Amino acid sequence: MDIRDTDKTFANHTVEVPLFPEYIIPNGGLSTHRESHGLFYYYLLAMQAMDTELNGIVYEGDKDPLQNYRQLFQSVARLYNVDPDAMNRAWPDVDKTCVMHNMPILPVAGGRRLETAIVIHTNH
Repeated sequence: MDIRDTDKTFANHTVEVPLFPEYIIPNGGLSTHRESHGLFYYYLLAMQAMDTELNGIVYEGDKDPLQNYRQLFQSVARLYNVDPDAMNRAWPDVDKTCVMHNMPILPVAGGRRLETAIVIHTNH
């Protein structure tokens, strides 16, 4: 799916998803496919969540900030209207972009980087 298909319509509402043209080849490693942009968006959200986990303060009675990365991944795939497995295969694009722009690579540890097949169950 190409990034020119940028909007997903729900009933009479349109959701615009973030795209990252500044990181498309040759300026970065992202392709023009939505899966690549969706995974990069997941990367940004996961890095932010990881930072909160590592540096956040949890007060008594507050919910633990540990994130459900699998659910976050699935939500981003749905938002971008892409197959989660296809999005998961775009890690080389995201890693190349990170290296080119001196950004940290998302670690596999802690379930942040999903390396297995993603299954989304729908009630259709």
